[in-house]
Amino acid sequence: MKEFLNKNYVLLIIAFVAVVCLSILSYLTVLNYSYDMEKDYVRLSNQEIINEVEFSLENGKKLESYFGLSEVLEKGKKLIDSDCFLFIKSDSGKIAAMSEKTDLININLSDYNEISQPIKNGNKYEGELVTYISKKGVRNTLNPYLKKAAVVCIVLFIIFLIAYYAIVKRFNIARKKTIIIVLVGILLQGAALTFIYADVFADASARTVEGIGKYLQVSLETMQEKGISIDDISGFDEYLQNKSNEYEWIDSIECKEADSVQSDENKIIIKIADNTKDLILVDISDNYVRKQILKMVLTFIATIAIAVVFMVEMMYLPNMIAFRRSKSFNTPCNAQYITIPSILRVSNFLTSTFSYMCLCFSALQIKEWNQGCFGMSPEIASAVSISICSLAEAGGMIIMPFIARKVQNRKILVVSTVLLIVSNALCFFTSSAAVIIIMRFFAGLGFAGNKQVSNSIIANGYETYEERQTNLVQSNAGIIGGILCGMGFGAIIAGVFGYSATFLGAAVGCIGFLIFNLTMVPWKLISQKQSEKEVKGSPIDRKSLKIILTSSLVWKQTLLIVVPQYIFLMVIVSLIPGRIQSAGVDNVVLTYCNLLNGVFGLYLGVYIQKFLQKRMNQVRILILMFLLGILSMIILDGPYLILMLLISSILSGINDGVGTPLATDIFIGNRVFMMNLDEDTSLMIYSVIGYAAMTIAPLILEMCEKSRIWMVSTCGVFLIICALIGLLFTNKNKAKPKHN
Repeated sequence: MKEFLNKNYVLLIIAFVAVVCLSILSYLTVLNYSYDMEKDYVRLSNQEIINEVEFSLENGKKLESYFGLSEVLEKGKKLIDSDCFLFIKSDSGKIAAMSEKTDLININLSDYNEISQPIKNGNKYEGELVTYISKKGVRNTLNPYLKKAAVVCIVLFIIFLIAYYAIVKRFNIARKKTIIIVLVGILLQGAALTFIYADVFADASARTVEGIGKYLQVSLETMQEKGISIDDISGFDEYLQNKSNEYEWIDSIECKEADSVQSDENKIIIKIADNTKDLILVDISDNYVRKQILKMVLTFIATIAIAVVFMVEMMYLPNMIAFRRSKSFNTPCNAQYITIPSILRVSNFLTSTFSYMCLCFSALQIKEWNQGCFGMSPEIASAVSISICSLAEAGGMIIMPFIARKVQNRKILVVSTVLLIVSNALCFFTSSAAVIIIMRFFAGLGFAGNKQVSNSIIANGYETYEERQTNLVQSNAGIIGGILCGMGFGAIIAGVFGYSATFLGAAVGCIGFLIFNLTMVPWKLISQKQSEKEVKGSPIDRKSLKIILTSSLVWKQTLLIVVPQYIFLMVIVSLIPGRIQSAGVDNVVLTYCNLLNGVFGLYLGVYIQKFLQKRMNQVRILILMFLLGILSMIILDGPYLILMLLISSILSGINDGVGTPLATDIFIGNRVFMMNLDEDTSLMIYSVIGYAAMTIAPLILEMCEKSRIWMVSTCGVFLIICALIGLLFTNKNKAKPKHN
């Protein structure tokens, strides 16, 4: 048993961490869903209040002088069966009325979910109804499920350990094949968690229909107190019918006497008042409930898939740790060069995960605060918080090769990662849009430093040309997987804990990234290989710069290969989400689009590339990838949109997984760069051009999303580029690097 644990302890630790992470992610997913459903329920209840206030405003009332507005809010509060308080703000930002006297300063608003709904007079904005509803109620309802899930997961993990030990000992299975056993165990755990939490989906979905029934109860009760009976209300049946047609989650709303009503689990029965036999019957739509359960289960499955991807990426650790403990580590041997691609993959996976975990949430956080800075409006400030990060990355990549001449890669990594940790942590603790923008700039510089170190490992961590290609492929695969997991983790964290929590998660994750790199990278070997290389005017002297800028080959490759490839990379980031939003498709589809894009780019891309390399040269493979990129765009204008979105994501993923390392290899391997620059500087130039292309890509793809003419024209331009690549480029334009 002891010998078994010594051989498999790393794998078992990874499996345990995966089980814990999956359990946490599953609970957070359900918690976030329950919060969203409660918010829908509150919005439903509040809509009737808003309608009443807007009707009064249209008839001449003003929010600042609205008599009885607090009573209207008190009536609204009765509809929400939770700890909450409501207030109305005028367009000037002043509080016009509150459901109760509350000192907001003494309340920890982080314990509440905020729901804001606009109040208008026609098309004119007059103010907003703001509801703060306690999170405690939702958490309390989930506690029994959480305890049950914890017990089941512990039992399943113990069973897994026993089964794993028995199978490995009995059949003497190799370590690579034992990963399949771990994956099966994770999937079984996911299935168990899905079954446990299924009832939560149904309960949360059913609760959203109670808002209308409760509002009708309060309204009718008020009328009866004034001496108005239901029979005296003109058009009451038509009013109920209109309400049932207005909401997809309601099949029908009826008012009946108690004696004629039979209990039904699909009906919400609400008694109007103690002195009457009349009941409000709200019939829940079975189709709506099934639709909500299916949507949440699909999201839940996607969460499991993200956790599995993370675990699979971490499966490279056992071999790396085993080799790290050997005497061959940090020596120029074949085993070391085989390990370096795995190091690059895991390293880039980690840094991409924690970068994309918080990338878009700086803008959303500033919009939520509705806070501008430096003379900018909140909308402009939110956009700048993202663009300034890319700007810092591009600028940092330009200056980093000069710094790398005087500072060791290891020191650059430490300083850059510490900069990322500090800047992300400050984004978490601040409440200032200006601080966020400044810190995102420093985060961009930190990422540029880490990118420089990664490029140096790629350029110096090989002996043969094939090993360099493997470095590029594995490095790109890690980036794709990191984007997949980072966006997934970030969305879950932001949904449950708020946007700022994503920065804290990124800061903590960067600590793990730093520990991994300091431990696993053969720094001595990389430094030795770098010093042995003959430096030819590097990083960039005037003569080399002039040759590069006047080279027709460099410009042709930049415009015909690098820029189009980076535009295709943004299809999954800009075009597909835009099409989903404009078509009103549910966001769960976007989750699966990201998942399919990452899986096909991350895992199948490597095999597709190996398959194609045996049958085509690089130019033909690149043309094929561009054609897939064109197809991923043009099919979005076809029928069966959801199917086309999924297929487009797959094609875009293949283009990324095969086309990006191929474009990189062609660009940095052309004869102009090979004769005038080292590979570190070539990779830097490639990265800067890529970042520049990514600044224009969203605009182009946004126009393609809005206009079919733009879509057809853009795809036509890309077809012309494919023809030009076939005419202008051959493998003669590419020189293989000399073996070191």
